[in-house]
Formats: sequence, C-alpha cells, structure tokens
Amino acid sequence: MVALGILTPARAGERDDAVRDWEAQHDARLAEALDGTPEVAALYYRELLQNIEIEADPSRERLDAETLYWFARSLYALGDVNGALEALRLAVAEPTIRPLASALVAIIEADVRREGGLPVDFRFEDDTRSFDVAAGSTGNISHERLKEGGVLRWRSQVRAGEVSRLELPLRPSVPLHSLAFRVKAREFSADLQVTVQDGAGRRFAAPLVRVPTDDWLRVELAAASFRPLVGGGVMGRISSVQLENLTGYLSSERGAQELLVDDFRLD
Repeated sequence: MVALGILTPARAGERDDAVRDWEAQHDARLAEALDGTPEVAALYYRELLQNIEIEADPSRERLDAETLYWFARSLYALGDVNGALEALRLAVAEPTIRPLASALVAIIEADVRREGGLPVDFRFEDDTRSFDVAAGSTGNISHERLKEGGVLRWRSQVRAGEVSRLELPLRPSVPLHSLAFRVKAREFSADLQVTVQDGAGRRFAAPLVRVPTDDWLRVELAAASFRPLVGGGVMGRISSVQLENLTGYLSSERGAQELLVDDFRLD
C-alpha cells in the first residue's frame, strides 16, 4: 500500500510552525541585506532562536544551527567576538552546518590573531604612550621618572560628585582576556574603577579597588570580572579602557590628587 501524504490537524499545525520559523529566518536575512545593519538582523535571529522548539520537533535542529550561524555573523559584525564564537560552537554540532560554521570560526580566530595586537604592554619608560584624559574630564597626564623607572602621572581635582577618567583607546579593537597594572596614590587614597567599552558601545565595569598612598597596588582583572553597567550581554572586542577615579563620590577627601600608573598590560 502506498502511504498518502495526508496530514492530521496536529501534524499540519507542526508543519505550519516549522514553515513559519523558516520564513522568519528568511525575513531576518532579508532585513540584514536590505537594512544593512547587523543590529536589526541580530534582533531577528535572537528572537527566532528563542522560539524554536527542538524538543517538540527534532527536525528543527538544522534550522536552529543555521540560525545560530547567521546570528554569529551578525554578532561578529557588531564586534561581539565571544558571542559569535559561542553561537558557532553550538552550530557545529549540526553536520549540515558544520563546514560553514567551522570556516567562520577559523576566519574569526585568524582576524583576532592578526588584528588583535595582543598583548598590549605599557611600561611608560619614556612617555605616556596612548593614554589621555577622557573627553569631559578635567586633569592632565605627564611622564615622571622615579628611581625604579618611568611611570604615568595622572593629576586631577577631587570634587564632590565628580568623576575623573583616564582613557586608553584601542585601534583596532581587541578581545580582552585579562588586564593588569600597578597604581599608587599621592595626597590621599583613591577609589578607582576600571571600565571597558566594546565595539557595540556597551560598557562593562570591574569591582572597585582602593588605591593606597604608602605602596604600589597590583591590580589584576580577568575578563569574567567585568559586568555590564546597563542591561546584559557578552563583552565583544573592546575599543577602549578607562580608569575612573570615583573618590569624589565615595570619599570625603577633596582637593588635588595624583595617581601613578605603571606596568599596564592587556592580554
């Protein structure tokens, strides 16, 4: 007997859902092509991934993997390297998508090695390198030579409710694994926070540190110690690092202050 392709209402409903999901992915890819912005495409792909129910229909594994691949492309275009690689590692589990996903992983990792420029290692032996006072902040920086070698000297005024920022722009942006430096305060102790900004404009902050005046403090931060300042998301390639002096918010001390920075390293 030849089986007829007659669908029961339940099976017809499942097929309709699957068709709608494939159409949604097509719409996302079309939006990316027409709009030209990965932000819009990423929103489409993220929503689709949240709606795909593999448990109810295992045949949708390919749809899930293919959507992960396109989602990864949009994340990489936004500078979210870690998010893109995470999506691709899930996508390679599906054999039909594995060649595409593996090829994109290789491209991303090659770009990171070629463009990352890591490690970034500043010892300030002769100058202040690429550091500068952030836009909108007061103060100035200069090079100072101590008996143990050159350091960056950051002068600012600690005022109630004000934040001073020292910035290191990174061109091209780099994937952050860890960050370390030495710092010492003059006049009085400082409350310091390290923040980074990724290629998508999202800012992440590390835990606050108290900088002493009597000795150098060694600050060592893993990428996992940074948390988003607004909302959520995974940190992408970072485009800048900022040292934020929050003493004016968190202390009663006021007046001129100097911070010395040395042995700054990004890995």
